Order: sequence, then structure tokens, then C-alpha cells
Amino acid sequence: MENSGLPGYTVSDITFDNKGRAWITTGKGEVNTFDGSDWNAYTPPLTSYTAKLITFDKQNRVWISTEKEISVFDGKDWVSYSTNAVDLGSSRSGKIVSIVFDSQERVWVNRTRVFDGKTWNYFFDPYHLGVYDTTVDNVGNIWISTDEGVVIIRPDSPQPVQYTIGVISLAIAKGALAYFTLLLLIVWISVAYNTWRNIGFGLLGLPVYFIFLIMLPSIYGSSIYENYYDGSFGMDNIFILNPAVFGTIGGIIGGLAEIFIKRHGSTSTKKWGLIGFVVGIILSFCVIVVPGYFVQ
Repeated sequence: MENSGLPGYTVSDITFDNKGRAWITTGKGEVNTFDGSDWNAYTPPLTSYTAKLITFDKQNRVWISTEKEISVFDGKDWVSYSTNAVDLGSSRSGKIVSIVFDSQERVWVNRTRVFDGKTWNYFFDPYHLGVYDTTVDNVGNIWISTDEGVVIIRPDSPQPVQYTIGVISLAIAKGALAYFTLLLLIVWISVAYNTWRNIGFGLLGLPVYFIFLIMLPSIYGSSIYENYYDGSFGMDNIFILNPAVFGTIGGIIGGLAEIFIKRHGSTSTKKWGLIGFVVGIILSFCVIVVPGYFVQ
């Protein structure tokens, strides 16, 4: 501070523009430039006091971030993006830890958020957990480090999608095959043994399964997606959390119980499978929703 224009000692990041000037972020809410002789200061419209990261895109616009927001400066005007706009979520990934640009001039924030200048989308990959860092090579490909190897995003790779589509796709990828196999088993048994009025009620879980997937983003927000990439949510939890799974299993149990009672006695009801399905749905909410009120 004694021999420079820096307003504070804490320097969080340094980068250079196309004119060779150093851009320096400090803990005093402003950004300083140094061309080798003169110091200048800029004050970005950040609500947080400390600027963290600073980088430049191909248009030589400077991107400055705090932990929760981004401001872009083209030399004249500032444009800001809040956490809500970027939708970073509330987990430990709810902080801006990296900003890089690909060959299509899109900005990648925090490994999985992609901005094309108009819309914030998500890179979706259900097969890799523990996404740690993102960098770009000299031709603009994105390299992502994970717990299960390296993912390279080229222009012809699967492209980022909207958050809702990503979460639904993730849920389908992590349980649909097992669940649909279970439904096919119900169909086969119902056809083979004419037990549609017994275990056939388990097929009611199919619309419940898709309704839950559609509502998943509004129910859980970004937490599932974020915790999934952090590796803390688990591979199969999205599948297990679907009430249709509990309902279908309950329907099967109720239907089998009805068949057993009929063969060893009599029963006045023909809807044990339906009762089991409803009970399974109710129990699913007890397992999914109730613990959230007691566990902080």
C-alpha cells in the first residue's frame, strides 16, 4: 500500500487484459489496474464487499465476482448477475469459485453453469461425481476434473440444458431402468395369472413417477443437483426418494396379500393392491418429508 495504488493488503486475484495491464482484486470492494507506471481504480456494483475472481472474455470484457455474484465491465458500462440469476444453489457449491470461457464464447461458472449471453443453463452429466475444477485449452474445449476421470466438452459434445431438464434427466438416469423393469414384472405377472385386480394397482405408480420428476426442481430446488455433483447426495437417492417407488412396492405387497388370503380363506375386498399403493405413497412422504422437520 505504501508504494502502490492498492487500497488494501489482501489480493485475491490478478489477471491481464489485451493491453498488458494487470487487473487486481482486493478486499476493499474495488478493482485496481496497473500498466507498469500508473494505477487506476474501478468500483464494480457488487453488493458484497470483497471481489474474488477476475478474468477476461474474447471481447476483452472483464468479469469480476464475489462469492455470490458477477459483474461484467466492457470499459464503459457494468452488468451484474446475482446468485439468483446464476442459480448456484445453497450448498457449498453456492459460491463462485471459477469462471472460464469455451470455444463458443460461453462462460462456464462453477463447473456446471453455462451462460451464452442470454440464458443460464446447466451442463448435465449423470455418470461423473465429485466435479472439482474446470479449465479450458487453447482451442476452447472445456476440461472438467471429477472423481471418475476427466470430462472434455467439445462443440459436438452434449450441450448444456436448462435446470429442470437436467434434474429430470438425472432422475431418469438414476432409477428409471430399475423402476420400469419392476412395472414390466407387474404386467407379466398380471397377464400370466390374471391378477390385474390385485397387483395390477402397482401400475398406478407410473404417472406418479413422472409427476414427481416434473415437480422435483420446485420441491427441492438446486440442492439435489448441487449435492449430486458434490458427491454427498448419493447415486440412487433421487430414485429412492420418488414416492412412486414406495407406492408400487406397497401395491405389490397388498396385491400378493389379497391373493394369499383368497387362496386360504375369503375376503370381501378386491382392492388390497390399491390400499397397499396408497399406504406406500403415504409412507414415502413419512420417510422423505417428515425427517426434514427434525434434522437441521
